[in-house]
Amino acid sequence: PIPSDGNPYFTVSSPVRDDGKTVREFFQFTCPYCREMHPTIWNWGSSLPRSLIFEPTPIVTSDVGSVMAASAFYTVYILAPDKLSQY
Repeated sequence: PIPSDGNPYFTVSSPVRDDGKTVREFFQFTCPYCREMHPTIWNWGSSLPRSLIFEPTPIVTSDVGSVMAASAFYTVYILAPDKLSQY
């Protein structure tokens, strides 16, 4: 719902102080646009200045396939981060 002051948005403070240097790519494994744009966005993320962190972040829904895909993603992220772009 729109707040009583009429603004359809509000600003929240960062819940994680260090997150200000992180560029997050939110994606869904089932999204055809995310799948199509993955190589381009991954290349863009790797071209960012070293002072920034590129962080692909899956959107997890209540669908069991989404949960399993995110679990597999984070397994690769932790055990073989150099292979994440291939995942």
